[in-house]
Amino acid sequence: MSDQPVSIWKSTMQSGAIIAMLMIIFLLITYIGGLTTNKALSYVSYLILFGGMYWGMKTYRTQSGGYVSYGKSFQSGVLVSLFAGIIISFATYILYMLDPGLSETVLQEAENTLLENGISEDMVEMQMDMVRKMMTPMMMFWMGLLGYILLGLVFSVIAAIFVKKEADPFS
Repeated sequence: MSDQPVSIWKSTMQSGAIIAMLMIIFLLITYIGGLTTNKALSYVSYLILFGGMYWGMKTYRTQSGGYVSYGKSFQSGVLVSLFAGIIISFATYILYMLDPGLSETVLQEAENTLLENGISEDMVEMQMDMVRKMMTPMMMFWMGLLGYILLGLVFSVIAAIFVKKEADPFS
């Protein structure tokens, strides 16, 4: 390894871009297959994100000479999720711009779920009116980005426990 310190920005941007590409491929597969509202498949995207973040954090550790503190590991995970979230949210924005009917499909699925859970039709209608106002592509971009940042925080807390590797102070 070289003696130059590795840039956390470069490492996390690269990892975030790779994760985003994998998640965009998954998004397109579910979209083409008509499975965008499948809840079970949404958990697969969480696994892709967590696995990708873990890999990105380990990559940063390797690039840093094989050692990284919990704090730096956590920081790299959050940055990976931030960069991945920006790209994925932008791709989702484009998808919803290209297919405005997708919003209506998602809204209909949400309404059906609320009705199946025994919520009154008046309450469902009131909730759906609020949700419709927030289902614009731009609002979905910002909500998606916020969601990826929050997931990144939680996933980073967990993954950093396993990625951290402190150098031996006596060697």
